Amino acid sequence: DVEIQNLDTIPSYKLAGFFKQVSLEAMQQAVLERQLKRLVLHGTVDGTAEAAWSGAISNVISHCDLHVYSAKNDEARPSSNVLPVDGAVRLSYNRGRGVISSPGTKLQVSSISLTAQGEVSHNSNLHIHVAVLDLQRLSTLISAFRPGEATLNEIAGSVELNGIMTGTMQEPRFVGQLNGDNLRIHNSRWTRATM
Repeated sequence: DVEIQNLDTIPSYKLAGFFKQVSLEAMQQAVLERQLKRLVLHGTVDGTAEAAWSGAISNVISHCDLHVYSAKNDEARPSSNVLPVDGAVRLSYNRGRGVISSPGTKLQVSSISLTAQGEVSHNSNLHIHVAVLDLQRLSTLISAFRPGEATLNEIAGSVELNGIMTGTMQEPRFVGQLNGDNLRIHNSRWTRATM
């Protein structure tokens, strides 16, 4: 939808898009480079996105609220290069104030989960949680982007990162803690590791 008002004074604009059962795989095929297509994102997107501004587009304020879901136990897609995607992306952007915020974004891609809440701005306060339940699976995914190169197949276990981003977009600062369980890297093994 497109809406334009006040053309005789300071015009205001509003654009809105609606997503209903949009295939991530189809979007990936249309947009990404061939190298990135070795891994297939499997999921469907529903949601809304909108942008509004008055006068110059530098005043734009935009929002998106997207929900992504993959078919659970999908036996039609057993391949190891298929990544099921589930979660919700909720973002707002205020260009005039230089603020990107999220009241809560959660994504699960294969054995990797990401949660983010807060804002990135001149005075950022973004809380981030990343969990990789299967480092062996992650190393396989990374090697799909670099065929023929050495792989990280001698790595296993799980890791979890909790952190906070502060500072500005240009000079971010990150403080966090990384925990690992049942780690194996080549011939080294750790039941638990914290950094």
